[in-house]
Amino acid sequence: MYRKILVPIEIRQGSQDLPELEAAIAQAECSKAALVLMTVLPDFGMAVVAQQFPADFQEKAKERAVAQLQALAQQSVPDHIAVECDVREGTIYKEIINVARAKQCDLVVTAAHRAELADFLLGPNSAKIARHAHCSVLVVR
Repeated sequence: MYRKILVPIEIRQGSQDLPELEAAIAQAECSKAALVLMTVLPDFGMAVVAQQFPADFQEKAKERAVAQLQALAQQSVPDHIAVECDVREGTIYKEIINVARAKQCDLVVTAAHRAELADFLLGPNSAKIARHAHCSVLVVR
């Protein structure tokens, strides 16, 4: 049913509870699909902000994120499932939608987080992804 499944992952310290990855692995096994694990780093945006950090900060952050995604893939994804890792910078939901389109993913499996007041005003990333993605979206709570 699916050929390529995109799994956006929020990399955070000390947490390996990733129901979105578990759901994506189950979908990949049923469909013999490949996985694309990705994360989005914040963009510095203005030069005024960027100059508050060391010159190579963004590059090192990206290298760390790639290493973390690769370690997660090696630890969690069975060997018979093809997996690639992608790290982007920018607005979370926009980058997820861009990667889904660019890599021709036919499913995005994303996690839903507890709604906060700001989410009701702005809309959480998973809702924006579901509204704007060109492919199916599975939101895992």
